[in-house]
Amino acid sequence: MAEDIAQAREKVDKEFASVRKDLESIRTALAQVEHAGPRDDISGLLESLEKAVSKVRTGGVMGSGANAHRRALEELAKAEALGAS
Repeated sequence: MAEDIAQAREKVDKEFASVRKDLESIRTALAQVEHAGPRDDISGLLESLEKAVSKVRTGGVMGSGANAHRRALEELAKAEALGAS
């Protein structure tokens, strides 16, 4: 039981670190929106920001992003509930 909980915690930590690393793409896209001038394509910049957020959330084609962190949290909660029984 304790081993399952430890593994679940490791997975949560790993997924969290991955999402935190990927947040840089959101920061970059947001900075471009914030620094845009009156002649910049705000709509296009916002679309790029939306794509960055979506990729971090879903992980894009090859990853699983923040959704994987949510699943890892759910697995941890189940493991902890079984351990408390």
